[in-house]
Amino acid sequence: VGFVYMQTIELVDEGMLKATVIMNFILGVCIIVMCKILLPKFSANVIVYAFLERALSIKFQYAVNYWYTLPEDCVPGGPNFDYVYFNIINGFIALTFSGLGIWMFQEAFSTGRLRRIFWWSSGTRCIGSLCDLFVVTRLNLKMGIPDQLAYTLGNSVLEALVHMLSVMPFAILISKLVIDGTESTLLAITSGASILGGLMASSLGSLAIEYSGIKTNIEDPNQSCDWSNLENLIIICGILSPLLCVPLTLILIPNVLSTARFEMDHYSGEVLAITNEDGEHDEREMEKHGQIL
Repeated sequence: VGFVYMQTIELVDEGMLKATVIMNFILGVCIIVMCKILLPKFSANVIVYAFLERALSIKFQYAVNYWYTLPEDCVPGGPNFDYVYFNIINGFIALTFSGLGIWMFQEAFSTGRLRRIFWWSSGTRCIGSLCDLFVVTRLNLKMGIPDQLAYTLGNSVLEALVHMLSVMPFAILISKLVIDGTESTLLAITSGASILGGLMASSLGSLAIEYSGIKTNIEDPNQSCDWSNLENLIIICGILSPLLCVPLTLILIPNVLSTARFEMDHYSGEVLAITNEDGEHDEREMEKHGQIL
């Protein structure tokens, strides 16, 4: 409880931020080592990927949200969105398009190969940050696109769509790695690893914001605001960092069809065979991806 609480309080001291990142890193290493030792290879790889994928999705968005919503005296020439538009209206739009994202995944990706699906997932996760960069650099105004329209199309519509495209592949993968009697256990372990990765991403995001020198006048009205490194923060944490998941798929995710089924040993959980849609064993796929499974 104390560990989770430490992640949720506002961390403003640099030493505290570093200590939290180090603690999360140690816990992450422990999870990776324990999974590799105690779990079947396929299950361990999926859980390790779940942790690393979330950890590399560095959470710095609240700094961008401040830039969108703070008044003119802190963000000269900025969007200065009111909270009704920013939270309620855009939240409703995002919720609507999340359902469309599920339909798009079913139509376009549900029968593809797992590794390529995760590549799309990692690539599309950058779209929201690209949209933020488009507005922060004021390119939208140079092209005659108002801030509200640019934000709605980028963060409420596109980001909601790609969020579902990043969530659905895990749903497919988790459904394939469970065996009878271990469903809740493996789901709990995977969820726990994913949550820990998210906590590490939050700590890394707070540390990145601290080092970037971004300042607001929320706590001290007399303090001058500084957004000079916001663009670099978006590029590094929002675009480059998620793309590091792409090479991870080459060593952790088998490049089999998402419609393939795995026959598993009910005692050890090891993958014994891969079957195709007709229920026939696919020896070629098993030989090709045996080192990951």
